[in-house]
Amino acid sequence: MSIQTDRFSMLERCFKHYIKKMKQLLDDEDLKLGNDLLKDDIQTNIEKVQYVLELLGKEETRYKVQVEYKDMMCSALETYKKDLDKVQKDVTARLSEMKPEFKNIGKEWGLIETALNDLCKK
Repeated sequence: MSIQTDRFSMLERCFKHYIKKMKQLLDDEDLKLGNDLLKDDIQTNIEKVQYVLELLGKEETRYKVQVEYKDMMCSALETYKKDLDKVQKDVTARLSEMKPEFKNIGKEWGLIETALNDLCKK
């Protein structure tokens, strides 16, 4: 796999994670009792991210994502990075004395960091 292919695969995982996080908000008990306008905004954002995922899936529109949806992409990358770190720390704590290797997470972290540096730094 090329670096670009790896990056776009990571971005797809990142956006899918972002959608999952927003869907969890829709299921949040406090929001269920709250304002429908907020729920509508969250749903609109989910649909927008799904559209961006479609664009990302086509080689001819990948550049468009990096330009027109840069803020969303950078936000999704930061969220994904923080959540991966949290999960890795949680798993490490649960395994106590075991010292597991996290090669896939490490590779993903590298891709995230490179994407953040290339696409999100001003």
